[in-house]
Amino acid sequence: MIEKTTYIAFNGKEFKNKEECIEYEEKCFSCENDLKVYDKDGKILNNKNSELIANYGTYIVCKTKEALTYFNISCKQNYVNTIVYEKNVFPISFVWRNGNGWYKIKDLIVEHQAEIDILSKYLED
Repeated sequence: MIEKTTYIAFNGKEFKNKEECIEYEEKCFSCENDLKVYDKDGKILNNKNSELIANYGTYIVCKTKEALTYFNISCKQNYVNTIVYEKNVFPISFVWRNGNGWYKIKDLIVEHQAEIDILSKYLED
C-alpha cells in the first residue's frame, strides 16, 4: 500500500508539497497591504476579517491580482457575490452598486462625466 498526502490551502486548493501550500497561503495573506476595503461610509475595514470585508465592503481598491483573489475568496466563503475582472491591469477599484453587483469605479466616472458634459450644455447662466 502507498500512502498519499494532500495539503489543502484555506480556500480548498490542493497541493502535493507542504511547502508549496504554505507559500501559496502566505502569498494570499501577504497581499492584505495591497487591498483596501471601505464600508458605505468610507471607513476602512480590517482585511483580516473575511466576514467583515465580504459583507460590508462597498469600495474596493486592489493593487494586485493576489489582492483581488484574496477578496473574492473572502466573498465566496461568506456567500457574497465575487468581483469578475478578467484583465490583468492593476491597480483597479470597484464599488458595490444598488444590490446589482460590482462595477469598476473608473467606468462609472467616465459614464457619469459624459452625462454631466451633456447636461451642462443646457444650464442657464
